[in-house]
Amino acid sequence: MYEAAAGLEKMQAELDKLEFEFDALLSSEGAYIQSASKGEEAKILGAGVEVADAPSPTPDMPAPGNLRATGGDLDGEADLAWDPVSGRDTYIAECSETATGPWNQVYVGRKSSFTATELVSGHLYYFRVRALGPRGAGPWSDIAHKRAT
Repeated sequence: MYEAAAGLEKMQAELDKLEFEFDALLSSEGAYIQSASKGEEAKILGAGVEVADAPSPTPDMPAPGNLRATGGDLDGEADLAWDPVSGRDTYIAECSETATGPWNQVYVGRKSSFTATELVSGHLYYFRVRALGPRGAGPWSDIAHKRAT
């Protein structure tokens, strides 16, 4: 049963990653269309049609606060949790063996907690998280560290 739950969790993480990549592709396409349509406002006004005001930008994403790392339930795990960020689309978490990197992405998802797996039991790891919203990625959280169980 554990293997099925672990497999389902990995599939959900992969689905979240693909959804994030798809959203990034859509944002990129939207930016291209917007840049390609420069000067269109004059054409619209020339046709006697009003142009709507551009939507006001949303505030930048703040860094997730109160990042906590605790021992996982199984060997080679660490549990992470942080305060939810209002207005976020998704979160990205990274892990490193040093406080300065290099960093490896270990989570892409919508929940404000997850379990890092496949860690070396007893080894010290550093973690950071950031939120992504309509205007892009916010800053990284403070770093939390924990020895994997």
